Amino acid sequence: MYESNHLLIVLVEEKCAFQRKGVLPLKFVVIGAGIAGLSTAIALCKVGHQVLVLEREARFNDAAKGGCRMSPNMIRILYQWGLRDKIRQVSVRSKGTSLMLFESEEYLGKYRWQDEVMRELEADFAFVQYADLRRLLYETALHCGASVRFSAHAIDADPIVARIVLESGECLNCDVVVGADGTCGLTRKMMLGVDFEGKKKLQLMKMYSTTVSKEVIQNDPDLSYLYKHEYGEQSDFMMCIYGPYEWESALKGAGPSFQKLARLVFSSPSISCAPIGNESVLDDWTTGRLVVIGSAAHPLPSGSSQSLALSIEDGVALARQFSRVRYEGQIERFLSAFEDIRMPRSMAIHAKEIGMVHYMSMQASEEQELRDQSLRAKRDCGINPYGLSFMSRASCPEWVEMVEIYGYCIEDAVDDWWATWGNLDEKSRANGEMPSTASIRVSIDSFISDVHES
Repeated sequence: MYESNHLLIVLVEEKCAFQRKGVLPLKFVVIGAGIAGLSTAIALCKVGHQVLVLEREARFNDAAKGGCRMSPNMIRILYQWGLRDKIRQVSVRSKGTSLMLFESEEYLGKYRWQDEVMRELEADFAFVQYADLRRLLYETALHCGASVRFSAHAIDADPIVARIVLESGECLNCDVVVGADGTCGLTRKMMLGVDFEGKKKLQLMKMYSTTVSKEVIQNDPDLSYLYKHEYGEQSDFMMCIYGPYEWESALKGAGPSFQKLARLVFSSPSISCAPIGNESVLDDWTTGRLVVIGSAAHPLPSGSSQSLALSIEDGVALARQFSRVRYEGQIERFLSAFEDIRMPRSMAIHAKEIGMVHYMSMQASEEQELRDQSLRAKRDCGINPYGLSFMSRASCPEWVEMVEIYGYCIEDAVDDWWATWGNLDEKSRANGEMPSTASIRVSIDSFISDVHES
């Protein structure tokens, strides 16, 4: 399925393009071989570091059929890694989003992604099977030089000396420990400490996800109309259902077509179920030589448009920062800078995605009626916020928000920090002085304060 020889050539070319002269090669151990862990391994290998990824499971579950969304800011990174053709092989491009009421099946309108807009963002919006994306990133990480160990369950870590203890009793030493092991993993528990039990998420609802054969839907007279609002040319039908109850209860009151489709979903042997809770972004992401990324640091609702994108951005940001490391004394300060760079965006995206789940799953209320009326008005006027002319986009909040989220460049964010504060280190080192952690920290805090005020 994957053309490994061609892929290897592309990756070698890309890797050389990102490496910097004089970088100090470090050994990173990444806990967790999910999207966050594998993406981080790829990014770090590209800048010349040695990476070992630990996965507690014995193997990947390629039979899992849960779908996920890939936003332009995520796809653009994958394209930059030379994976454009591979991504297009395993994903389905989206040209827009259609909205329908769950109870009455009333069509409330369509947000189209225009080709002109996608060209500006230099990427697409697409859907992919989680297992396919994970497999692709796994093979890419191996080609980049990373090592992946399965059945390697990390049960303890010492962030001061960067040591990991496995369930087998084996101890692993490294320069940096990266926790990409999710909301219930070891590293998030370590960062929360005694507060972990008290901050366990309160389950607000569940998200069920799987795929149904396209042919099954198209051949059913009660369901075939759904493909009038679907844009994939070869895709199966991916469905995510958010509900506060067990799925049988959640279907009560649903339209007949949705009930029929949902029963197909819930009869699938590969259905996945993820709890949606109230977990927040961590206050601290680093301690010693340990840093947490992905959902371990900033858990987002399952199925949200940025849940994978933020994780991949984390990996790129970490690698971009450590593409300039020259001596070991920089490690902890670089980790602290990574947190400062990523925290504001992660908190903003977290608030937006939680709000979107609430917006899309409102119970019957005055607020819900106002939402539906607003959508009907836009539908009847033929308004498509993502198709506005260049002259009118600046005054459209949907367009401004889309540029801030989907047009975001993580490399620029890291480079901006480095140009402003990282050069202090270079100048001090050139003068034979080692900058103090305290002085750099004051500069970083001042910079963050100025950004917030502006």
